[in-house]
Amino acid sequence: MRPSKQVLETAEAIDRGFRGGAYTPALQTEKEKHKPWYALFLTTLTATAAGGEIIWAQMQYRKTDNEAFFTVLTADIVIVAHAEAVHLDEPLVTVRAFGRKSLAAIEVHTDQAINDTSSAALAWPGNVRVAANYWTPENEVVVFVASDKASDASKEAPVLRLLAELAKDLNS
Repeated sequence: MRPSKQVLETAEAIDRGFRGGAYTPALQTEKEKHKPWYALFLTTLTATAAGGEIIWAQMQYRKTDNEAFFTVLTADIVIVAHAEAVHLDEPLVTVRAFGRKSLAAIEVHTDQAINDTSSAALAWPGNVRVAANYWTPENEVVVFVASDKASDASKEAPVLRLLAELAKDLNS
């Protein structure tokens, strides 16, 4: 069976969140849209998301360590993944998913003052860093970190939607 249109749209939303439309050597080559390991990884994440709306997807890549950290937040679950040795054809990839209701705490840091009247204030709230702490069934706290910079003054910064979703989880 071929993937449905909804499945392909979910995979595209995850990929767009990770790469933001930019060329990312860790995930693709100049000849291939996706490295083989990354294509399989996207399949795993898309299947794990189970058709849920993708609210947030982000990758943090550490070139010096050749590793990447991935976070996907859907309407119902959080998926965190870690890929070691992404420069190899078959990196070691770990994927974990858990319910959003297991959120224990969030930490938020911004760099834009509410009373800033400069042109930079048009991109409020500026650089935002969010750390979310979750309790898993093993009572281990898993943290994902999201960072984003508001860049289009005519649109709400995507990280504000993430914060609204996380605030709902804290209150559930």
